[in-house]
Amino acid sequence: MDIGLSKPLIVGGLAVCAIGTVWWLYRSRRPTRKTVPVGKLSAVYIYPVKSCRGIAIAGGRCTEAGLRSGPLKDRNWMVVNADNVFTTQRQEPRMALIQPSLSEDEKYLQLDAPNMPTLKVPINVSEIPKNEQEVIQSRVWRMDIKGKYCGEVAEVWLSTFFDKPNFKLIFLDNLPPKVLTEDPLLGYLGKTGDILAYQDSTPYLMIGEASLNDLNGKLDNPVTMQHFRPNFVISGTTAFQEDNWTHLKIGARGVSLRKVKYCQRCTITKVDPETGIMHDNEPLKTLKSYRLCGKDSPHKRVYLDNPLFGINLAPDVVGTVRVGDTIYASTE
Repeated sequence: MDIGLSKPLIVGGLAVCAIGTVWWLYRSRRPTRKTVPVGKLSAVYIYPVKSCRGIAIAGGRCTEAGLRSGPLKDRNWMVVNADNVFTTQRQEPRMALIQPSLSEDEKYLQLDAPNMPTLKVPINVSEIPKNEQEVIQSRVWRMDIKGKYCGEVAEVWLSTFFDKPNFKLIFLDNLPPKVLTEDPLLGYLGKTGDILAYQDSTPYLMIGEASLNDLNGKLDNPVTMQHFRPNFVISGTTAFQEDNWTHLKIGARGVSLRKVKYCQRCTITKVDPETGIMHDNEPLKTLKSYRLCGKDSPHKRVYLDNPLFGINLAPDVVGTVRVGDTIYASTE
């Protein structure tokens, strides 16, 4: 029966089928990396504004540049000072008191802080007055990155909270992200396609509950997971078991992550997330007593004398994750 297909179309279709078959055979014959179940995803956090408080979520979407929950994206907003230099709890510990949230109508990023009215920042930046719409050039460590100015209302709010002038909020929105392989220090650790927003080094950070318990067993005053600001928390592992993983999968929906490096810790860990006060030594002092990079490590120039706690990850396969998902890991 003639159904009206031309010979070129038939030939083209057969060629596509042949290519698909070859690709399937290639995929099926590739050696598969063995993963085994190692624990459960016990908590998920998203940090819409770099260095401000996080939001505990039941689950989210792992994208190439970080977690997403509805219209909120991880570290897609950032505070900059009068010189447009990125600002964190290292310079302003009280940033730990700024709580982001999503408005009920999902149109606004909201910021709350002690003795401050709620700030509502339009997620659609076209709603900011036209005379205030501009793109600001900034920099996160070694890499330039831009952001859309979130308006004078946000600038006044931040400047009032810090009691210093000209603090601005910027939003990455649809501007180009950072490319990990272009980082002068960390680029050799990345792969083609690795991108991130305003995060320091990679889109994701994972820490095991047992690792925190191990640290707290050495401290006079225990600290919380909020001191370390992970995206993913794992239960059911031994202390620092995550150090040994090279690749992992989360749940049955196909999310696959690759360890890029260990997370070197800085003075932000000394900030009490409940008070916004930076303490003198701990937990950094204790971490340095047993979590330093070896002197002969080929990555010593990355870690220097900063203690290591948690693993920085990049995605190979994106998708959704939920609290309670099984974690599968490989040490190959």
